[in-house]
Amino acid sequence: MFESKLQGGAEVDDSVSSAEPGPALESASTASGSQDTTIAAAAVGIPQDLSTKPLKVLFLSSDTGGGHRASALSLANQFEILFPGSTYDLLDVVASDGVPPYNSLTSWYSHLSGHPAQWKLVYGVSNSKAFELMADVHLKIMCE
Repeated sequence: MFESKLQGGAEVDDSVSSAEPGPALESASTASGSQDTTIAAAAVGIPQDLSTKPLKVLFLSSDTGGGHRASALSLANQFEILFPGSTYDLLDVVASDGVPPYNSLTSWYSHLSGHPAQWKLVYGVSNSKAFELMADVHLKIMCE
Protein backbone atom coordinates (compact mmCIF):
# COMPACT_ATOMS: atom_id res chain seq x y z
CA MET A 1 0.00 0.00 0.00
CA PHE A 2 1.63 3.27 1.11
CA GLU A 3 5.35 3.24 1.81
CA SER A 4 5.89 4.90 5.17
CA LYS A 5 8.80 6.04 7.26
CA LEU A 6 8.24 7.46 10.71
CA GLN A 7 11.10 9.57 11.99
CA GLY A 8 11.84 9.55 15.70
CA GLY A 9 9.79 6.45 16.48
CA ALA A 10 8.59 3.04 15.42
CA GLU A 11 7.08 2.09 12.09
CA VAL A 12 3.37 2.85 11.85
CA ASP A 13 0.75 0.37 10.69
CA ASP A 14 -0.79 2.45 7.93
CA SER A 15 -3.17 -0.25 6.73
CA VAL A 16 -5.78 0.96 9.21
CA SER A 17 -7.12 4.48 9.12
CA SER A 18 -9.28 6.04 11.80
CA ALA A 19 -11.22 8.05 9.25
CA GLU A 20 -13.74 6.75 6.75
CA PRO A 21 -13.47 8.01 3.17
CA GLY A 22 -15.96 10.70 2.23
CA PRO A 23 -18.74 10.11 -0.30
CA ALA A 24 -16.71 11.59 -3.15
CA LEU A 25 -13.93 9.08 -2.56
CA GLU A 26 -15.89 5.92 -1.82
CA SER A 27 -15.88 4.77 -5.43
CA ALA A 28 -12.11 5.16 -5.55
CA SER A 29 -11.51 3.38 -2.25
CA THR A 30 -13.39 0.31 -3.42
CA ALA A 31 -12.33 0.39 -7.05
CA SER A 32 -9.38 -1.34 -8.59
CA GLY A 33 -9.37 0.43 -11.94
CA SER A 34 -7.65 3.67 -12.81
CA GLN A 35 -10.89 4.97 -14.37
CA ASP A 36 -12.60 5.00 -10.97
CA THR A 37 -9.55 6.73 -9.44
CA THR A 38 -9.73 9.38 -12.18
CA ILE A 39 -13.46 9.85 -11.52
CA ALA A 40 -12.82 10.22 -7.78
CA ALA A 41 -9.97 12.66 -8.43
CA ALA A 42 -12.25 14.75 -10.62
CA ALA A 43 -14.95 14.63 -7.92
CA VAL A 44 -12.60 16.36 -5.45
CA GLY A 45 -11.28 18.85 -8.02
CA ILE A 46 -7.89 17.32 -8.89
CA PRO A 47 -6.90 18.03 -12.51
CA GLN A 48 -6.81 14.81 -14.55
CA ASP A 49 -3.18 15.28 -15.66
CA LEU A 50 -2.10 15.35 -11.98
CA SER A 51 -4.24 12.46 -10.77
CA THR A 52 -1.92 9.75 -12.13
CA LYS A 53 1.40 10.97 -10.73
CA PRO A 54 2.58 9.50 -7.41
CA LEU A 55 3.30 12.02 -4.67
CA LYS A 56 6.08 12.31 -2.12
CA VAL A 57 4.43 13.81 0.97
CA LEU A 58 6.10 15.11 4.13
CA PHE A 59 3.85 15.48 7.17
CA LEU A 60 5.28 17.79 9.83
CA SER A 61 3.53 17.18 13.11
CA SER A 62 3.97 16.52 16.80
CA ASP A 63 2.67 13.66 18.91
CA THR A 64 0.91 15.87 21.41
CA GLY A 65 -2.47 14.21 21.19
CA GLY A 66 -5.49 15.43 19.33
CA GLY A 67 -5.24 12.89 16.52
CA HIS A 68 -2.39 14.47 14.55
CA ARG A 69 -0.87 11.09 13.59
CA ALA A 70 -4.27 9.56 12.78
CA SER A 71 -5.11 12.56 10.57
CA ALA A 72 -1.81 12.28 8.71
CA LEU A 73 -2.32 8.54 8.16
CA SER A 74 -5.87 9.13 6.94
CA LEU A 75 -4.60 11.72 4.45
CA ALA A 76 -1.82 9.33 3.39
CA ASN A 77 -4.39 6.63 2.66
CA GLN A 78 -6.44 9.03 0.53
CA PHE A 79 -3.31 10.13 -1.37
CA GLU A 80 -2.62 6.47 -2.14
CA ILE A 81 -6.14 6.06 -3.52
CA LEU A 82 -5.94 9.19 -5.66
CA PHE A 83 -2.23 8.98 -6.53
CA PRO A 84 -1.19 5.27 -6.61
CA GLY A 85 2.46 4.67 -5.72
CA SER A 86 2.68 7.70 -3.44
CA THR A 87 5.04 7.70 -0.44
CA TYR A 88 5.15 9.75 2.73
CA ASP A 89 7.26 10.59 5.75
CA LEU A 90 5.82 11.58 9.11
CA LEU A 91 8.25 13.78 11.02
CA ASP A 92 7.73 14.82 14.64
CA VAL A 93 9.38 18.23 14.32
CA VAL A 94 9.26 19.02 18.04
CA ALA A 95 10.86 15.82 19.32
CA SER A 96 13.33 15.20 16.51
CA ASP A 97 14.44 18.70 15.54
CA GLY A 98 13.41 20.93 18.43
CA VAL A 99 16.01 22.61 20.62
CA PRO A 100 16.04 22.25 24.40
CA PRO A 101 13.77 22.73 26.24
CA TYR A 102 11.21 22.69 23.40
CA ASN A 103 12.14 19.18 22.26
CA SER A 104 10.56 17.80 25.44
CA LEU A 105 7.21 19.57 24.92
CA THR A 106 5.52 16.30 23.99
CA SER A 107 6.12 14.78 27.43
CA TRP A 108 5.18 18.05 29.12
CA TYR A 109 1.97 18.19 27.13
CA SER A 110 1.07 14.65 28.17
CA HIS A 111 1.72 15.45 31.84
CA LEU A 112 -0.03 18.83 31.86
CA SER A 113 -3.09 17.42 30.08
CA GLY A 114 -3.79 15.36 33.20
CA HIS A 115 -3.05 18.18 35.67
CA PRO A 116 -5.28 21.21 34.93
CA ALA A 117 -3.92 23.38 37.78
CA GLN A 118 -0.36 22.98 36.49
CA TRP A 119 -1.57 23.63 32.93
CA LYS A 120 -3.18 26.89 34.11
CA LEU A 121 0.04 27.97 35.85
CA VAL A 122 2.25 27.25 32.83
CA TYR A 123 -0.23 28.94 30.52
CA GLY A 124 -0.45 32.00 32.77
CA VAL A 125 3.34 32.38 32.89
CA SER A 126 3.94 31.70 29.19
CA ASN A 127 1.05 33.74 27.80
CA SER A 128 2.73 37.12 28.02
CA LYS A 129 4.63 39.44 25.71
CA ALA A 130 7.71 39.22 27.97
CA PHE A 131 7.79 35.41 27.73
CA GLU A 132 7.26 35.59 23.97
CA LEU A 133 10.24 37.95 23.57
CA MET A 134 12.40 35.75 25.82
CA ALA A 135 11.44 32.63 23.85
CA ASP A 136 12.18 34.40 20.55
CA VAL A 137 15.66 35.40 21.73
CA HIS A 138 16.31 31.90 23.11
CA LEU A 139 15.26 30.21 19.86
CA LYS A 140 17.32 32.62 17.78
CA ILE A 141 20.43 31.86 19.85
CA MET A 142 19.83 28.09 19.94
CA CYS A 143 18.98 27.72 16.26
CA GLU A 144 21.89 29.67 14.82
